[in-house]
Amino acid sequence: MSVEPLVTTSWLNEQMKSKDWKEKFCLLDTTWDLPSSKRNFVEEYNQCHIPGAQYFSLSECRNKEASLPNTIPTQEHFEKYVSSLGVSNDHHVILYDNSERFGLFSAPRTFWLFHVFGHGNVSIVDGGLPKWKKEELPTESGDQNSCQVTEFKATYHPELFRDLAFAKNNMESEQAIQVADARPEGRFRGVQPEPRPDIPSGHIPKSLCVPFFGCFDRQKNVMLSKEGVNEYLKVQKLDVNKDLFVSCGSGVTACVLAFAIYYATNKKVPVFDGSWFDWQLNTPNNETWQIREEINNEGNLITF
Repeated sequence: MSVEPLVTTSWLNEQMKSKDWKEKFCLLDTTWDLPSSKRNFVEEYNQCHIPGAQYFSLSECRNKEASLPNTIPTQEHFEKYVSSLGVSNDHHVILYDNSERFGLFSAPRTFWLFHVFGHGNVSIVDGGLPKWKKEELPTESGDQNSCQVTEFKATYHPELFRDLAFAKNNMESEQAIQVADARPEGRFRGVQPEPRPDIPSGHIPKSLCVPFFGCFDRQKNVMLSKEGVNEYLKVQKLDVNKDLFVSCGSGVTACVLAFAIYYATNKKVPVFDGSWFDWQLNTPNNETWQIREEINNEGNLITF
């Protein structure tokens, strides 16, 4: 089933009034943030969420045995986890998160996970919980994660996943494909710190800086129009008609950029799951990948 990847708060509110809402849809609060935020996501959910939403924890739906913080879970883990939230293969899954800064931040990571595991019937609420509350739509409190367990069967799609070996081979190739880095320019250029103090900033050679938040209307904290996203990507010199994959710090905001590209162009792009953290921690002589800047013959600053 083909569904719109981005839906409005008003659309969601209307669907929730339908008689078959609970049979056709499953609503998930996917709120997550960087550890430095020191937020208690479960407590926030218990205090306020959209009625009927279950809490989907990216901290739980991951490979906890991996050395990196946001590593994709196994297929079995994903199946078991989403089944515990009442998600079936027949559901249209609706995602939102509670990001005051951007309107959406972590929902695209969950969106990507569902697509990786074969469930394309999934959408994200534009503007998330902040927009929902601003419009004075109904909310509820309390622990609602007590739904009937279902049976979700996943089908893994490896074409949406990229690992360190792929990123290294691509960097060394004379026919390298595009790498879009979703982090802010300061971190990409190596002049601002990474969230983890043990990880120096900089970027993978041959990559492009395409900050994820450039895809948003920052006045309203909603996604730009499809035309607006495409224009932004063009300005950042990213050619969506050619092969590419996306990266970031630890695999979360790369999914925001991947989602924006899918929303605007209907093109699914793979995510480098370990992203910059994986590159820095596991690339020999990684100090050679730090930012270097020079002035070219035209007097422009170039980075590589």
